[in-house]
Amino acid sequence: MQIRALAVRHAVPSSTTRATTPSRPQASTRSSFSAAPTQRLGDPNAGALLGLAKGATGRNPQIKQLQDDLIRMGYLAATAASNSGYGNTFGPLTEAAVKKLQAEKGLAVTGKIDAATVAALGPQTPPAPIVPGTTYPGAPVGDPNAGALVGLAKGGGTPAQVKQLQDDLMRMGYVDAAFTQNGGYGTAFGPKTEAAVKQFQQDNGLPQTGTIDASTASALAGPRPLVAPVASGPALANRDQLGLPTSAAQTLPDGSVRQNFDQGYVLATADGMLYVRGVDGADLAPPAKLGTATSVAEANQNFLSQWGPTEWNSAQGAPFGYSDCGPTSVAMALGALGLLPHPSPADAEKTIDAMRDAALGYDSTKSQNTGNGQLVKAIEANGGVATTVRPLTVEAIDAAIAAGHPMIVGSGTTWSAWGKSQSAAGDYLNHRDPGGHFVTVMGKAPNGNYVIADPLSRTGAIEVSPAQLKTLLSGAWDGVEVSRE
Repeated sequence: MQIRALAVRHAVPSSTTRATTPSRPQASTRSSFSAAPTQRLGDPNAGALLGLAKGATGRNPQIKQLQDDLIRMGYLAATAASNSGYGNTFGPLTEAAVKKLQAEKGLAVTGKIDAATVAALGPQTPPAPIVPGTTYPGAPVGDPNAGALVGLAKGGGTPAQVKQLQDDLMRMGYVDAAFTQNGGYGTAFGPKTEAAVKQFQQDNGLPQTGTIDASTASALAGPRPLVAPVASGPALANRDQLGLPTSAAQTLPDGSVRQNFDQGYVLATADGMLYVRGVDGADLAPPAKLGTATSVAEANQNFLSQWGPTEWNSAQGAPFGYSDCGPTSVAMALGALGLLPHPSPADAEKTIDAMRDAALGYDSTKSQNTGNGQLVKAIEANGGVATTVRPLTVEAIDAAIAAGHPMIVGSGTTWSAWGKSQSAAGDYLNHRDPGGHFVTVMGKAPNGNYVIADPLSRTGAIEVSPAQLKTLLSGAWDGVEVSRE
């Protein structure tokens, strides 16, 4: 089972329940973390650049000033200083660098120096030194005596060794403080301790054996930072290129969230874009839109069917052989928010299994039904925030979409809403009414239709009309809104 390899150990706000009204303020899409970013000082005289745009030429000191700013901040290569346009032409390379800065700062990507871009170029807080495991705010504290734990494994060790290891794991966030109330605290190296060790090993790029070997002891002595929820999906999907984290996540002044890695960084902008970049600023993966989708194609980037064979899941399950619509819906919602990497068809079943384990709270061996409360646990175990919405209305769903939040809906009327017609067309995994069934509302198309990820669909996400959504809601129980806040 893979849940501990996917779950992110962070303190996240507990799930809440709220009654909905026809409208509510749009929620922020920003995440809140704290640590020191890798930043360069800005330009205190950036105001002089206001209005500068592509096409400016001649001996204009502002062109050189802007290009020097972009070079210093890493958006323009240092070799640009030897380019014939340096200091006299605002050309396509300078414009591209400005657009990249604007995209990373969550600004309108115009290529022009407007007031917001001036602010981004202006004075910035100097970076604090970042030394993994020691100096940046929130860094985990290592154990200088971790060498004494070499050889420790499930079922073994003295009480003193077990307590030392458990205290290390607790201090670094791999088990919570409530673990001290567990009967095995300080006495037994049991399955919870082993699961925490395996997660620690994964986060530090080590074989997930659950045993404290020399490499694990060394990592315990000087631990890496925890992977932040916003970076967890990219960190798993791009491990070979990114390496391991070197800093905690940092909320920048513009609302974007960045976490640094050995060979690059992950950046989530305030306007909902996710970038995975190398140290040179080059994209290591295509930029992704976080949050809700505006088309079936966007939603399909995170779609999973609850069994296969489909384009999104190769597991050879028979109809009614699996009851994993809830865990599958959770995986799709988390993927849309960048909290979970999208698995290949061959790995889809493992991901769904991981979500089921998180929902149930133990290493399950077979598919089984899950309820809203269990789905909340799976969401929170993977760095998300779950808000139970009641009553569940079209207005509540529209408000969630406007805030960039997918909504998981459990209903007894998916068959009448669209399942029966899809089945008749050969596009549904079930050939009869599944009864209570979870789907994820992934967003809304420009034509007013809703983009739905139904785990029983053979063809990926679908568009449904407002009337079909109302049919779905006629048999729905509470919804679960999923966010990163």
